[in-house]
Amino acid sequence: MIKKEIPARTIFESETMIAILDIFPSNPGHFLVIPKHHVATLMEADESLLADWIATTKHLAQIVQDVIGAAGINILQNNGEAAGQVIPHLHMHVIPRFQGDGLKHWASKPLDEQEADQLLERIQDRLKKNSTRTA
Repeated sequence: MIKKEIPARTIFESETMIAILDIFPSNPGHFLVIPKHHVATLMEADESLLADWIATTKHLAQIVQDVIGAAGINILQNNGEAAGQVIPHLHMHVIPRFQGDGLKHWASKPLDEQEADQLLERIQDRLKKNSTRTA
């Protein structure tokens, strides 16, 4: 799609980003925001690409929501096959939502208190050891 080898309904294009209507939309107005520079997942993207990507997503989400009169917007992004990423290229799904549209969120599962505490401790330890960012 980025190379124009596959037909797409392009709603926006810049030097760095392209946004297209999803060919299998969850709701009318469902579109994808795709960086033109190839990275497979969010974790591989650099900070400047991410800043551009989220700013583009925000701008277009507001326009599409206004144009179609959606009551809300889901912004979804999958990383890796196990998470539902079908195409190994970074992209964001922007899905307009309407009252009673029938779309379901993922199911949640309870987490044992002890497991939750252990998980929190492991994450915080890793952050202390490996991150230059603060929590």
